[in-house]
Amino acid sequence: MLIAAPEALTGASFQMSFAAVIALIAAWEAAAPWRRRLHERADRMRHRWAWRLMVGFGSSLATTLIASVATGAFAAYHFNRLSFLGVIANLLGVPLTGFWIMPWGLLTMLLMPIGLEKFALVPMGWGIQGLDAIAAYVAAWPQAAMLVSSLPGASLWLLTLGGLWLCLWRRRWRLAGLPVAVAGLMLSPGPAPDLLMSEDGKVLGLRDGQGRVQVASARIDRFVTDAWARRSGQEGVRKWNASAEELGLGLGCQSGLCRWRKGPWRVALVSDEGRLAEACASADIVLSTVDAQGRCRGPRLVIDRRDAWREGAQALWLDESGVRRETANAVRGDRPWVPNSPSRKAMPMRAPGA
Repeated sequence: MLIAAPEALTGASFQMSFAAVIALIAAWEAAAPWRRRLHERADRMRHRWAWRLMVGFGSSLATTLIASVATGAFAAYHFNRLSFLGVIANLLGVPLTGFWIMPWGLLTMLLMPIGLEKFALVPMGWGIQGLDAIAAYVAAWPQAAMLVSSLPGASLWLLTLGGLWLCLWRRRWRLAGLPVAVAGLMLSPGPAPDLLMSEDGKVLGLRDGQGRVQVASARIDRFVTDAWARRSGQEGVRKWNASAEELGLGLGCQSGLCRWRKGPWRVALVSDEGRLAEACASADIVLSTVDAQGRCRGPRLVIDRRDAWREGAQALWLDESGVRRETANAVRGDRPWVPNSPSRKAMPMRAPGA
């Protein structure tokens, strides 16, 4: 797979699938003596079929538990969601899938050539309904899942190295991989950006005083804003509503123009072409969903939708010393599949009066 598509290594699907596989192989090897004792005990029992059935069911539950634990950390890294009760849902759902849904699915395929598949599809549908009910029931429990902020890239390395050390070795020193993997989950993420622009340049966002991402543009793209929210460890994004204190300072949104301030920086987020000149006359930084280059000369930094089209999504960090700007294409690097490569980061800029 890696020879045919080496880029698959960086994908969540590849990492989670093979994390589960290698964990199951390692657990099966480590449990060999225990499994041998169970089979020897079953051979000495009178009702050995019942004991073997219990062992098989227990093995299925153990398989689900191991795979869930192995993939949970990677799910937290890629999807910013840590599911505490997903293991319970899997413990109930995987046996239902293996012992009921899949056999009926196989029978459905065998009956299709003679037109009798409905006799297998109906009971298969009962199982799928039960699977949906399990998922909905467990998801409704309190604290079923928790959103987590983005983990740094070093977390992925530590999770992978720790997991491989734990699974590949066969002696007791394999346990040294556990603290390495745990350390990967304990790393704190870097500071979140203060300003955001989507890759199509149509959605703008800012981080308010409570550290929550809010939309500061006329358009809201649910897919984009949900991704921003998850990366920040929050559930959903809403339109920015300035506080009473901010309104008193002339900040807030009105008719396609949002004014915001952090430290010495005056920021304007423009969604209406008619408000562009007003924004450019009073802001240090302008983010615009309309064309602004060549028409907005007053601010120290102007980013419009054309910049997003050329450089990808935009993120800005503001502090007393200056502004740091990061683009999606710059992060991807100078590669043939990156639009407008080679990409270029903006030079750091000093704060007003510095």
